[in-house]
This record gives sequence, C-alpha cells and structure tokens, in this order.
Amino acid sequence: MFVKWYSIETSSGTKKVQGLGEKFVAESLNRFGINWERPKSIVTPFGKYTPDFFCVTSGVFIEVKGMRTALKMVGLVSLLENGRTKWAGTLDENSVKKMKWVHENVAPIDIYINDNANDAKYKSYLKDFEEKVNGFEVVYGKEHFITWLRLDKYFHKRDKDEKEKS
Repeated sequence: MFVKWYSIETSSGTKKVQGLGEKFVAESLNRFGINWERPKSIVTPFGKYTPDFFCVTSGVFIEVKGMRTALKMVGLVSLLENGRTKWAGTLDENSVKKMKWVHENVAPIDIYINDNANDAKYKSYLKDFEEKVNGFEVVYGKEHFITWLRLDKYFHKRDKDEKEKS
C-alpha cells in the first residue's frame, strides 16, 4: 500500500502532501487563501502524533483520512480484511488516543473524511465511529469541506472555549 506524494506550491514555498485526500485539502486551503503548514510531530503519552495540516490563523489541525483508515484509527475495522500484513490486519485505538490528547492539550483537530460516509460499506459503522470521535469536528466528503471553507472555518482564531461549545 503505497501512497503517492504530491508537491503543492504555497505562498511560503513548496510543500509535500501524501495522497489525493491531502492534495485536495492543500489545494482547497490555497484556493481560499488560508495559510497552512505541515506540522512537526507532537509527543503524547501514547506516542508521537503528526497531524496532516496546521491552519496558522485559526490555530486548528486538520487530519485527513479515508473512511476505512478512520475506522481502523478508532479500532472498528482492520485495513485489510484478510490481514496479510500485521499492521494492516490489526485493530488499534492508539491513533485516536494520540489525537484526543493533542485535541485537548495542544490545539483543536478537525477530521476530514475523504469518502462519502453514506456509502453502504461504511454506513453500519458510522454511529460507532461518531461516538469514538465525539468532541472532534468531522466533515465527510469534498463538498462539505468546501462548504466549511466558504463558512470561514479556518480564517479566525479558534480557542479552546469555542471548541468546547461546538
């Protein structure tokens, strides 16, 4: 499972993103004039966590996932049904523990799911997934992400009190 890397031009230089989901987010943030960075790893009690994007003005991280990867992240399914490789065939909630720690102690994290959550193969997991990511802002699909950008989601500083209200 190899994911392609893409070079994205920004006002502060060329940045690398991994996969089509991250490419879409990077290009969308650029199109709306949102200043973003590729963050460094953050040490948590559960191990290192590296968010995909940091929106500088709003102070918010964005984590980009495909639905199957998101379901693995919260321990609901493995990436490969047959588990041909050990890491892809196991369930693991450690990723979401790291994210929750960062979300609560460093800065808010929004989760962008690059798939349609209404797809029949994911629909049965959706309720359990949303319970596990309770407290995070989650957006499903490109159209909804663009709507967030149109609503100025990342143009203004978002502090902890505002995060807790949502």
